[in-house]
This record gives sequence, structure tokens and C-alpha cells, in this order.
Amino acid sequence: MSELNFVHPFREGNGRVQEAFIATLGQKYGHDVDFSVITKPRMLAASIAGADDPANPAMRHLVEDATDRGRVAALRTAFEHLRQQGAEPLAQDVRTARPGEQITGVLVATDTHSSSVNTGKGIIVVPTQDLGRQKAAAGDDVTVTVKSGFSAAAADRTAQEKPATSQRAASYWSGQVQKGQGARSSPAGVMKEPDASAAKPRGPKLR
Repeated sequence: MSELNFVHPFREGNGRVQEAFIATLGQKYGHDVDFSVITKPRMLAASIAGADDPANPAMRHLVEDATDRGRVAALRTAFEHLRQQGAEPLAQDVRTARPGEQITGVLVATDTHSSSVNTGKGIIVVPTQDLGRQKAAAGDDVTVTVKSGFSAAAADRTAQEKPATSQRAASYWSGQVQKGQGARSSPAGVMKEPDASAAKPRGPKLR
């Protein structure tokens, strides 16, 4: 994905085409790629980091967050918490923590499985169980050494909701990508367009 971004083959729509291609490619090899949990600031930062240093792990971590069910679930929960507090998560750099990371910042929100920490440079989602004995509440300063994963978050989220993949793919084409919500692949590995009534044309009128 970093290489495609570096090549930048089109004048317009490179990000949207890349997301659609990677989602479809992932589907072909058994990976459900969910770019709806990847924010624009994070994608830009990962793209710049990959261009400056191909060995930088930012893009790999981004793709992991988009394909790992537990991380996707934890990010969705974090997005919901931020919106409840009046913040737009898609306008911020939001990611999940990796094992071995030490995260320090202000606790934004917490639930049974995942907690969001504002580090001052972005929002990092950590497994709640790694807070240990800290009975922290939103607004508290915390330091977390990450040891766990997000498998419990995935199981809980799956029980709550199970949206159709084809509907998620359609939302990409209906213009939600312009809000940073990304793309999903359809069950057949082909991006599907919604009905014409799903979205009004946004391009300039031709004379």
C-alpha cells in the first residue's frame, strides 16, 4: 500500500482507489479489510512515514488495525465514545496499541474491554485489563504497559452487531469515503455500487 501511494498514479482519487483495491485483494486472500476504522490523519501520517522510510511500521500497523477483528471492534468502540463526548474521531489520529508499548496520557473513555488514552499526539486504544489495579475514570492521567490483545472486544462486538459486508461496501460508493469512512470489500470480492437514489452527484455540472 505504501508503494501504491508513492507511485500516486492518478490525478484524483488515489486514496479511494487504493482502499478499494486493497479491500478487494484482501477479500481474495481471506482478509476482511475494514478501512472505516482508519482515520484520514492516520492514513496521511502512515503514508508519509512509509515514503520517508520503507521499514517504518506505521502502514503495517494500520493494515493490522483494519484486518484484525479485535482491533477493529476496539476502534469502533473508541469512535463511539469520542462521538458521545462531542468529538469527531475521523478527524483525529486514532490507533490501537501494540504489545510492549508503554502509553502515557489522559484517559478519554473506558469500558469492559478497551480504553482510549489521549497522548497529546493522538488517541491510542489499549486493552482495559492492562490498566491493572488502576481504577481510573475519564480525565485521569494513566500510564499503561500493553501486554494483552483485543480478542475479547471482537467476541463482544460480534454478539452486538453483524452488518452486511455488501452494505458496508455500498457505503463507500455512496460518498461516505469523503467523510473518511473508507471501504469494505463485498463477499464476492467486488465493490458494488448502490442504487442511483443513494447519493446525489457531487461533481461539477457540465455546460
